[in-house]
Amino acid sequence: MRLPGRSAGAQATAPLLLLGLLVSVAAPLDFVVIGDRTGSARPEVFRQVVAEAAALKPGLVVGVGDLIEGYSDDAAALNAEWDTVLGVLAQLECRFAQAPGNHDVTGAAAESVYRQRLGATGTAFVQDGCRFVLFDNSRWERPESLPPGQLTWLAEALKPARHVRRTFVLMHRPYWRYALEQGRPDSLHVLFRAAGVEAVFTGHDHFYCAHVRDGVRYFQVGPSGSRTKVHHDPDLGGFQNYLFCRATADTVLVEVREPGSGVALSEDTITLESVRALLAVKSRALALEPVAVPAHGGAPGPGVVRLRNATDDTQVLRLRFACAGTGWRVRPESIRALVAAGDSVRHALAVELAAAESVYPLPGYSLPYRYLRGRTATLEGRLPVRRAGRLGEPGGQGPATARWFGSSDGSAGDGGRTEVWLGIDSVAAVLHIAARCAVSDRARVKSRPRRRDDKVYEDEHLNLVLCPDPAAGTYYQLFVNPDGAIADRACRAPGKRDWSWDGNWQVATRREPGAWTVELACPPADFGSASPEWSGNFVRYESERDSVWVWQVPFEHDPETFGRLVR
Repeated sequence: MRLPGRSAGAQATAPLLLLGLLVSVAAPLDFVVIGDRTGSARPEVFRQVVAEAAALKPGLVVGVGDLIEGYSDDAAALNAEWDTVLGVLAQLECRFAQAPGNHDVTGAAAESVYRQRLGATGTAFVQDGCRFVLFDNSRWERPESLPPGQLTWLAEALKPARHVRRTFVLMHRPYWRYALEQGRPDSLHVLFRAAGVEAVFTGHDHFYCAHVRDGVRYFQVGPSGSRTKVHHDPDLGGFQNYLFCRATADTVLVEVREPGSGVALSEDTITLESVRALLAVKSRALALEPVAVPAHGGAPGPGVVRLRNATDDTQVLRLRFACAGTGWRVRPESIRALVAAGDSVRHALAVELAAAESVYPLPGYSLPYRYLRGRTATLEGRLPVRRAGRLGEPGGQGPATARWFGSSDGSAGDGGRTEVWLGIDSVAAVLHIAARCAVSDRARVKSRPRRRDDKVYEDEHLNLVLCPDPAAGTYYQLFVNPDGAIADRACRAPGKRDWSWDGNWQVATRREPGAWTVELACPPADFGSASPEWSGNFVRYESERDSVWVWQVPFEHDPETFGRLVR
């Protein structure tokens, strides 16, 4: 190109001078970052996010992955999912690009479909002077596992370029956060810092937080339609959100937006520091000893509460119990204490329960707590209990071992819709289990015959957890559905699951008006040694109401949280 009135020598530098001028006066670039749509997508939330993004009329929309449920090798099924998602995204009047997530790309078949529908799994492009590097770390849990070619590609994509004024990186897994939480070196951060990366956007764990390290701004984008996962508390970032960003010549503005709220929050509304501080407070500020609930009635044991000030400043702690609408009475209902930094106070609680059938709902409590200067959260929960059930007569005779189940968090009860009897015939050396699971509409009970150890837990089912020797720590889990299909395993905390273990179960199920029933028998010797007192828990998934009901709340894979089973 030759500019009028210029010599050939002068023209040689003109394009560079003009390019520099364009970079310095470039118009702001508005772009939107959306988080995970899956797993367990809430399509209406994703549609709301995309509609709001379209209304902002950005120059670009980018995502951090997990738009489909995936985890399939069926190309037709994968394409059908992409049809749905891309149909929603079609309302955008701008470019859309994303870094793939672990749901999007799970293997060769999924990767092939992804490339056909969205292009390369990793890409880099420049728009209005801003470089976007979309890095694929979908299938590798740690940066050490990345193929060398991935890192080579990333380093090449981050090389200095004259026409780039800001660089943004998007990747699915938040390597940066894992490195900080685990105290490990972060080789990618070294690369980002050296390349002058402005911001890194990640997803995967379905909560929002921000952090700045060596000038690099990191964002854990929350769910944009997926379920909350790691944290459910909004004060810990557990809320639906997306980000609106504006890159100007001087700065990059980032706002956190909750779909449907019309409110724009600052990027530091939730920080990694505030998440850490609140988690520390939640684990240390309040200790409630579980209240013992005897088998088949009787007065519950007393309660004890300890309040601790885990901050560096003296503060007034006010704990309140809410018993209205429950069968419980807790005295005192309110405790107020001035607690110095690092100190704690202890209070005894007098606890009454109207009747065994009114165990659930449990009383709630609330404790406002200043966990960082200028930040206060209300810690909420329910009075913990430790239930007991009797190992009764074999064959379902006598009072039920487990009855009066509650919702997963203890906030509601299901009445007598589930009953379980356990008995040990010491003469015949057989453990007998019988259960009756009430239903209102048999047509809505979802169940089918399955192979041994198949995904019975996806059907209507009863989940029985038995720990014959609590001191040993090994416990056994059995899932059974109304068709008599079972899946069983030996377990040990934390996180050890042995599906190769099979008990010698005899199973019989029956559907009757208003219920389905199951009878099981197994030699106690299959469980190894046993103590006089067992522990365990019982969980009912009721497909009719798509609800989970638990005998001993909460259900956790930890024998110390199980209820007592006494003879």
